[in-house]
Amino acid sequence: MTIFLLLSLFLIFMILILIFSTCFYARKSKEHNRMCAKLPSMPQGYLTDLKLSYKLSTLKPKDVLPFIDGILKQYGSLVHFQVLGNSYVLLNDPDDIKVLLSSPQHINKGPEYAFLKPWLNKGLLTSGNQKWHARRKLLTYTFHFKILETYIPTFNKHAQFLAKKLENMASNDQPVSVYNHMTLCALDLVCDTIMGTELRSQEGKSKEYVKAIDTVTDITINRVCKFWLWNKSIFNLSQNGKDFNKSLKILHTFTENVIKNKRAQHESVDCLETEELGFGNL
Repeated sequence: MTIFLLLSLFLIFMILILIFSTCFYARKSKEHNRMCAKLPSMPQGYLTDLKLSYKLSTLKPKDVLPFIDGILKQYGSLVHFQVLGNSYVLLNDPDDIKVLLSSPQHINKGPEYAFLKPWLNKGLLTSGNQKWHARRKLLTYTFHFKILETYIPTFNKHAQFLAKKLENMASNDQPVSVYNHMTLCALDLVCDTIMGTELRSQEGKSKEYVKAIDTVTDITINRVCKFWLWNKSIFNLSQNGKDFNKSLKILHTFTENVIKNKRAQHESVDCLETEELGFGNL
């Protein structure tokens, strides 16, 4: 009875997947299919796409890039493939990437970027069209050389702390993965320069915030690869969704507190200046 139930559930699952993928295929325009047909592609077909979709769904976040690298080595620096009717194109040639990234027209993001919106909202990374141009224009002056020069002491402080940590670890003659250490250093730099607050994650502080970032990042990659989590309702009901929303609350609370404290500081300074001005008039 148990085996029959499992087989029935598996059959229902496969039927739903076929219906799901058929709907995706049906919504593609003839122009879209015509353009995709011109691209070098992986083998295509329902079963092939399902096999690829299943393979992607079994990958851990750290295995995604090696898997993509394997596809590029097998099929070349430009390859098209489909996951349940969604078309993707992998680029690995610098000249091709340059054409895409330097284009002012091709700035609308793919549907996967919507998974980042609960975290990043409609900022520069997730927006497109006029909103992207407006936000990009506002940020241009932020990265002016004169402004960046004022942050050099901050860059040096965190970089020297990182170098000292790596030097201490290297003295043990043991191999060290620098990924986590570089990530914490970058996080300290971003919070110190952009938010104006010291996170001190390299010193082992703010562990809850750092863990929340790791959780949200890993689950987002996981969601992109697992097609059944694309649906918002299913995702929110899953353990991934619950962990994501819990970590998201930590991240938003931290940001809101930083903004609240900075606003209070500015209001305090404004009040002092007003009082000094009033006293001077007397």
